[in-house]
Amino acid sequence: MSKDDFLDDKALNQLEEEDEEEDDQQHENEDDLFEDALENNMEMDDTEDVVMGDGDEEAEDEEVEEEEDEEVVTRSKSNGHMAASTSNGSHIVFDDSGSSDIPEHVLKYTGRRNIPLCTNTDSCEGYDIVPYVAAIHSCPVHAIDLSWELKWMFTGGQDGFVRKYDFFASVNGKLPLTVAQRHPFVDCVTKAGVLTSYWENEQPVYETDIKPKDGLYEPKLSCVYSLAAHSRCLWLLSGLQSGGITLMSVRHNEGQIQAYLEKHTSTVSVLVLNQWENRLLSGSWDKTVNEWDLDTGNVVRTFDGISGQVSTVQYQPVGGAIVSRNLGLEGLDSDRTARGKEILEGDEEEDDDKSMGSLFGSDEEEEGESEVKKEEVDVAADKEASESVKPGDGDGSEEPTRNTTSESIFLTSAIDGTVDIWDRRQQQRITRIAVPQGTPPWCMSACWSTDGDRIYVGRRNSTVEEFSLRGNVHEPSKVFKFPSVSGAVSTVAAMPNNRHVLCGSHDNVRLYDVQSSKQQAVPFWIVPGHQGGILSSIKVDPSCRYMVTSSGDRGWSGTTSTDVALVYEIDPIVGTKNL
Repeated sequence: MSKDDFLDDKALNQLEEEDEEEDDQQHENEDDLFEDALENNMEMDDTEDVVMGDGDEEAEDEEVEEEEDEEVVTRSKSNGHMAASTSNGSHIVFDDSGSSDIPEHVLKYTGRRNIPLCTNTDSCEGYDIVPYVAAIHSCPVHAIDLSWELKWMFTGGQDGFVRKYDFFASVNGKLPLTVAQRHPFVDCVTKAGVLTSYWENEQPVYETDIKPKDGLYEPKLSCVYSLAAHSRCLWLLSGLQSGGITLMSVRHNEGQIQAYLEKHTSTVSVLVLNQWENRLLSGSWDKTVNEWDLDTGNVVRTFDGISGQVSTVQYQPVGGAIVSRNLGLEGLDSDRTARGKEILEGDEEEDDDKSMGSLFGSDEEEEGESEVKKEEVDVAADKEASESVKPGDGDGSEEPTRNTTSESIFLTSAIDGTVDIWDRRQQQRITRIAVPQGTPPWCMSACWSTDGDRIYVGRRNSTVEEFSLRGNVHEPSKVFKFPSVSGAVSTVAAMPNNRHVLCGSHDNVRLYDVQSSKQQAVPFWIVPGHQGGILSSIKVDPSCRYMVTSSGDRGWSGTTSTDVALVYEIDPIVGTKNL
C-alpha cells in the first residue's frame, strides 16, 4: 500500500467518525427539542387559555358556522374557570361566578339554553291556571322533574320506582281518563298522563352482599325523594335513602346505573343542577349540602353547619340583590330594627283571636293592613340599601332572562324552619334567617323571588313569610296569611311577573298577590285541581306555559296524599284592574 493510499483511508475514517458524531448530536438535539415542546404544550394547556372578547366571539362564531358539522365541544375545569375546548384546539374560558354570557355555539351542547317567556307572562296582572292532565300513581309522589324543553316528565314515588311520561302526548290528550278516574277531579281534568316506561330506583350493593332468592337477584329499592334530569334527558340523577346518588341513563338503556355518588350518610332530599349541568348540589337529612363535580364524580365542597334536615336548595336568579357578609345590616340602625320587631310582634295576640275559618275572611282581618305597617319599616331601608347595588346587578338597569340563575349564590332551608344563604366563593355561610318569634319551627319549602331580591318561606301555621335582601333580612317584611283550615304551606314557587307566588297547602293551591293593597278584599285566588292532600312540589316550566304539582309528604309530615301529579295550563291576564 502506497503512502498516498494510507492517507486517503485515514482521512476517510476520520470523516466517517465526524459524521457519526454529528448524527448523534442531532438526535440528542431533536430529543431535547421534543421534550421542551411537550413541556410547553402541557403548560399551554394549563395556563394559556384564550379569553374571548366581543370581536373574538364574532370571529369564532363565523368559524364555527363553517365547521359546524365537524366541531366537537368538550368542557374542562381549570383555575376556577369553565373552559370549553373545540376540535381545532382553541379554548374558550368563562368565569364560573354566575355570568350568563355563554356563546350560543357552545351553549347548544350543554342543553341549558335560554327559553323565552310566553307573551305577557312577565308583565301581566294575574294568571288563569287550569288543570287538565292527571298522572295517577298508586303511591305518594315525593319528587318530580321536567326536561328543559318539556319533552319528558319524571316522577318518583314511595314505591321506589321512577316513572317517565311523554309530556306532549299527555297535554295533547293522547290518552283520556276513564269515568272512574275522573271522579275525584274537577271537570276540566279529562286527560291522563302517557306513561312510556318505568324502572326501579335501585340501591347498588356489593357482589359479596348479594343474596339471590330462588336463584334470582332481586334489586333493593329505595323511595325516590329527589330527582334531577339532564336538560336533553341523556341521564337522570336520583337520591337514595342510604345517602347515595345514582346517575342513570335515560335515552339509551333506560334505568341502567352508570355512576354512583356516595358521600351523604342519610336520605338525599334535594338535587339541583347548575346552568352548565356539570355541577350538582345535593341536600340530605344529614344536615349537609355537597357540591359534586359530575365530570369526575368527586365532592368539590361540603356546606355543613345547617341546623336541620335540608328541605330546599335553590340558586339565586341573576340580577338579584348583592349578597355579602353584611347582608341585612347596611343602612339599618338599632332603633329601626327594634321598631320593626315591635310592629311585627305587636298585633300577634290580636291576630290569633280573629277568625280564620272563612275562606275569604272578614273585613277586620285584612292581610294588607299588617303588610302596610311592615312596609313603613322597609321603605327607608330599601332606599339606603339600594344605593350600594352596582349597576346591572339587580337595580333594574338590566333585565335578565327568567331562567338564568347564579352559579355561586344559593339558599338552603331546613325542616326546623331556618334558611341559610351561601356563596360558593366563600368559606362560611353569608347569613342565617332564623325562625321569627311566635312562628312554628318548620319549613318544607322556600324560594327566591323572580328578581332575586326576596325570599318566600312556607310555614306550618298557614302563612308565608317574605324576607327582603334589601332591608333587614332577619325579620319578615311581610306575612301572608291563609285560612287556618288550609293547613301547612308545604311548597312555594314565584311567578315571572314578580307579583304572584304559588302556595301549596293541604286543601288546595293558592296564587297570592304579594302587592295586594288594603282595599283588596281577597289577596289570593284558588287554583282548582289539587284538594285534600299535602303537596310535595310545584314546578313551573321555563316559558311559564305549564305548571306541574305533585302530592306527597317527602318523608316528613306523614299526612295523607292524593297520589297524583297534575299538569296545568297557564294563561296571563292582562288589562284587568283590582283582580
